[in-house]
Amino acid sequence: MRSLVNLGALLLLAEIAVFAIMALLGLPMAASDDRTFTIAEYVETLKGKEWILAIGFLLTVVVKGALWFAPPLIAFTAWARRRRFAGASSPRSPTWAR
Repeated sequence: MRSLVNLGALLLLAEIAVFAIMALLGLPMAASDDRTFTIAEYVETLKGKEWILAIGFLLTVVVKGALWFAPPLIAFTAWARRRRFAGASSPRSPTWAR
């Protein structure tokens, strides 16, 4: 269980890093003044900066792809470890040999 929590924390940090990289590249975050702005105004501020969204998407795909099979592998390893330490026989040994 702890390894799954650690993996989730790692994924969260990686996603925060992707978002920070996008912000450093110039992704607009908010209006310059204190007023709220609409989606149409935000889309207008994104004109010419679509490449930042593409880079963020690609980095997210890389992070998710790298960690895609980790949770099932961790769960399977934990299951196999519990089974082995519980004294269960291997599938190759006959049941009468226990």
